[in-house]
Amino acid sequence: MRFFLIVYVIPLALVLIGLTTVARTEVIGAQRFVLSSPDLIDDLTPRMQAILTRANGSRARDLMIRIWYPATGPVQKANRRHYGFHSDDIDFAVNPDEEHGILAKLRKRPRRSDTYQNAAPDVSRALPVILYSHGNGNAAEANEPYFEDLVRRGYVVVSIGHSFAAGLVTLQDGRVAKMDADLQEYFDFELPENQRDPERLFDEIAADELAALPLGQRPRDALLDRYHYMVAEARPGSRAYLALWVADIEFVLTALEEFNAASSGHALAGLFDLSRIGAVGHSFGGAASRHFCDREPRCKVSINMDGTDPALRGESIVNPHMRYYFDVDAQIAQEVRNGASRDREFLNWVHRLFSQRQRHETHAMIAAAQDDLVVLSPRKISHLDFTLGWRDLHRYGPGKRFWGRVIGRTSFPFLDLHLMTRAARKKHEDFCRTLGKARGFRVIYRNNCG
Repeated sequence: MRFFLIVYVIPLALVLIGLTTVARTEVIGAQRFVLSSPDLIDDLTPRMQAILTRANGSRARDLMIRIWYPATGPVQKANRRHYGFHSDDIDFAVNPDEEHGILAKLRKRPRRSDTYQNAAPDVSRALPVILYSHGNGNAAEANEPYFEDLVRRGYVVVSIGHSFAAGLVTLQDGRVAKMDADLQEYFDFELPENQRDPERLFDEIAADELAALPLGQRPRDALLDRYHYMVAEARPGSRAYLALWVADIEFVLTALEEFNAASSGHALAGLFDLSRIGAVGHSFGGAASRHFCDREPRCKVSINMDGTDPALRGESIVNPHMRYYFDVDAQIAQEVRNGASRDREFLNWVHRLFSQRQRHETHAMIAAAQDDLVVLSPRKISHLDFTLGWRDLHRYGPGKRFWGRVIGRTSFPFLDLHLMTRAARKKHEDFCRTLGKARGFRVIYRNNCG
């Protein structure tokens, strides 16, 4: 794929006489870049091409990425900013036009990150790469505490801001791209009832039958066909959206190849071990990460943090895959806080609906998996608790307990198992031991621990 690289990054800080600096042996740095592809959208649906061309003002596809990496000191204390920091002009990567109150809370009590913006990278050795995709409407900066922990474990993290599907990204010339209403309308597009195949509908009877099957027992082909028809073929908007996000991730990988070349003269040249790639994402970004990884031979493992997957029947999960679901009780509590009815009969119906959907997708994943598959549900974690890691927004907020004891204890060893080259057998034993203890999470399914 041809592409142009446009870099918008504050120059690396010079250590001048009189500036206060700190010297550390382990420093985390981050930089922001903007990439532009003239032909990324060419293979997308005509409607998607029209929406993106209108939104961007041209047929080019512009993407913002942020890269977290091990850095070298000394560094300037002033460059250690708060979690969620976007730029000197925009303090938080949150759309100020939306009336959700989050921005005011973040500004009132900002949490200082462990990342130094634009610190000099340590390129003494190439490190495995985690490509991260945010959820629909979220931000490339959303899970910065998680990214920092990954860097401490020996990874480089490249977080992608999917333009016009993110709450806010900054593109070339300081242009700010926010959520696009037409793009979201297309994402939600489903076939009208009169255009759906009546022989393939996933009705209540089919839903009950699939949910009632024990996990690991193969469902009837007709049941799986009906399920995939519901989540994919009857929702062409989601499939078009998926194609866009996967193309975004593929383009970013192409750009990293350019960055990494010794002849490029890029500040990050030599930092990326592109033979060892993991793809991680939240919500729709999690689904896109799985599909990217299934198409890219260098991607060895993927993690989907609570993203409904619009997979077609026959799309195999080729590589090791971890899938997190929200805790049903926590999700219902969040819905009630957001104004849902407190009627007990209604809440019981919602509980059953959420629980069934998780079993439906798990059955589909088991049938599609060709390698390790691990399905977990962290306790007391709702859908939004997988992100916004810079702030505890409510009593089920992430915070240290969530990241350190649940996601950290499960996703880190899973990534290490498939991306770190040493002591693989011991890593596998340790990972299975962690799943066996199941503290703070529920194991729904696993096929890799006997």
